[in-house]
Amino acid sequence: MTMAKSCDDLTSSVHELRTVMAERLQWAITNIKPADAGEVGGHFLADKFDDWSAEVSASLEEAEQACQRAQSAALGTLNLNALALALVDLHRAVRRSAHLFNGEISSLQTFADLRRLKVTQPPWAGWADDVAEAVKQCRAPLEHVEDSVADAWAQWAEIALVVVNQPRGQPASLKVRSTQRSGAAKRPLQKSGGGPHHA
Repeated sequence: MTMAKSCDDLTSSVHELRTVMAERLQWAITNIKPADAGEVGGHFLADKFDDWSAEVSASLEEAEQACQRAQSAALGTLNLNALALALVDLHRAVRRSAHLFNGEISSLQTFADLRRLKVTQPPWAGWADDVAEAVKQCRAPLEHVEDSVADAWAQWAEIALVVVNQPRGQPASLKVRSTQRSGAAKRPLQKSGGGPHHA
């Protein structure tokens, strides 16, 4: 694929992840709480999920902004320097999101806490079930984003090598724009039920 197409795919995958996070995870965290949750002060796990989802949302917003800069750098005459800077920012934002998701949101401890909540506080059972299912549905889109970032870097490196090895005097943009690669096979997306093995 071309660099522009790689950036388009990356932008789409980040947007898809933000959508799933907002429409499934954040919605479940906020809207499936027991009716009297506000009166009894909520639950510490709900507060944790509120904080985690807000942090991931902020990182993914940064990732989308970096995607837009990457797309701009890939249009017309390719700007490898600007593209690299955008990909670095994007990569860091995605890593922060993945670190929080894997280390906290979908950790073994968090799923154990959700199961314990169902047993010790029955009014929260529905919330715990829905949040756990939402977490599972976020994993495949996140992995897709990570794969897309790797593909974009591989495409950038291939083009950079072409430019570096070109004979002097030959216009770089001509060869850069025609460079294509097949791309690595991505992990297939799972619509549901393909969550963590520990759930």
